[in-house]
Amino acid sequence: MKTPSERENVLTIWKTSFEKISKMNEFPSTILELLMLPPTISNNAIFFTYENPTGEINQIRSLIEKYVFPEVKSQLGETLFNQLEARIPTIIHSTFARYKGRSPNEKKLRDQLTNLFTTWEPITFHSNSISLAIEYLPYMHIPYDETTRSFEIILENQNK
Repeated sequence: MKTPSERENVLTIWKTSFEKISKMNEFPSTILELLMLPPTISNNAIFFTYENPTGEINQIRSLIEKYVFPEVKSQLGETLFNQLEARIPTIIHSTFARYKGRSPNEKKLRDQLTNLFTTWEPITFHSNSISLAIEYLPYMHIPYDETTRSFEIILENQNK
């Protein structure tokens, strides 16, 4: 992908394929339920993980694996597809803090957050949309705009 038009072509292929699965009967059309679990401290970040007890996220991931990846690979060719390193996340999470440079002392940080960790009650969220982003850099989970080429698929009241 050397030129802007080549990049635009790749993005169009991805977006078209995602839009196709969003219109399939197997694509969830219900509001998502997410359960926010207690924060996790890793060597690089503090983040929240979520469970999707109603299974829509795994259903969407399965459709991407089954339909989107093969279609995009077919249109782009195996070499370019492999260079893009496309992958489906294995967790649902949001980052609270990311460390720049050296990680802070994990034990000290855990001690300071003990009250939050011990009193945390899972929180249930509901969402009627999913935003899919094509990331040029890691951690670029932001709303749609022309520079990121992310787009939103509305789950509620879809006409199938």
